[in-house]
Amino acid sequence: MRLKLLDGSLLSDIKEDMIDFQPIAEVSICFIEVSNQILLLKGTNKKIQNNTWAAPGGKLEPHETPKQALIREIFEETGLHLKINDDALKHTLYARLGSIDCILYIFTLQLPGQVDHYPITINYKEHTEYLWTTPIEALKLNLMRGEIEIINLLYPFTL
Repeated sequence: MRLKLLDGSLLSDIKEDMIDFQPIAEVSICFIEVSNQILLLKGTNKKIQNNTWAAPGGKLEPHETPKQALIREIFEETGLHLKINDDALKHTLYARLGSIDCILYIFTLQLPGQVDHYPITINYKEHTEYLWTTPIEALKLNLMRGEIEIINLLYPFTL
């Protein structure tokens, strides 16, 4: 699978698709699903892609696995303590976002119950608000670069 984003950036599940691929970061993100809704966070105006919506996640720290980074990031960004199973990793994507190369680990996690069973505590240094929404409704938001393509990959019914 190779996707060209609207701004000319590339996402691929094959590293060899990227000429001279030299990642400067590895990032884990998770689409947390409850009652057919996904959790999105709106970034602050201090972040690179400010005031855009994205799934929880962030950069791996040295010596962290993608799963360890995701557990830490979800807690830091939402206050949720979640267990992530090994089968939650759905895709490893190689991304060229402008001149920046990175590896994206895409997870999904389906939780039981209703969204109000999962109280979110926002880290206001990183995010201004959160939203539970359907994948189709999410596509109407001002999403972080690449998020539309990832939503379409994970939820093909949105196409």
